[in-house]
Amino acid sequence: MDTDKRAGASAAPIPGDGPVRDEPPEVVLREQFMIDATEPVPVAIPELLVLGNRAGFRALAAFFAGLADREPRTSDDPAGDPDDHGHVDFRFTPEINQALSDQVEVRVGHLTRENRAAVLAAYGIDGGAASHGSLVGRYAGLIERARRYEERP
Repeated sequence: MDTDKRAGASAAPIPGDGPVRDEPPEVVLREQFMIDATEPVPVAIPELLVLGNRAGFRALAAFFAGLADREPRTSDDPAGDPDDHGHVDFRFTPEINQALSDQVEVRVGHLTRENRAAVLAAYGIDGGAASHGSLVGRYAGLIERARRYEERP
């Protein structure tokens, strides 16, 4: 293991050097934004920041590998979920550090040749539905949709 050899320096190990300790998986999810300065007027673009230790990333990798390895279920029920989705859920995924993470959920669904049209329709996704530009304008519509759902009896 390398240590700092400067005169008077402590013999502390260099970060990242040496054997990997077993540590509990930890993932932190934060809603952030970045400034896209490539536009004539810089705009705030939303992003989901995912931080994790090695064990946390391995847990996420196992989640995605499990989805990739299984045969997606199908639903002929129009009220059902055509995408056979899973969740990286703030409340129920033990690897998510709830003290440091924003309350956000990541929904991950299967998209196949057979279910593509039904899945895109279920989520209101069409060729013109992708959001671009500043989060200020983009989220105004999303906030209005959320408000209508929250106010339903």
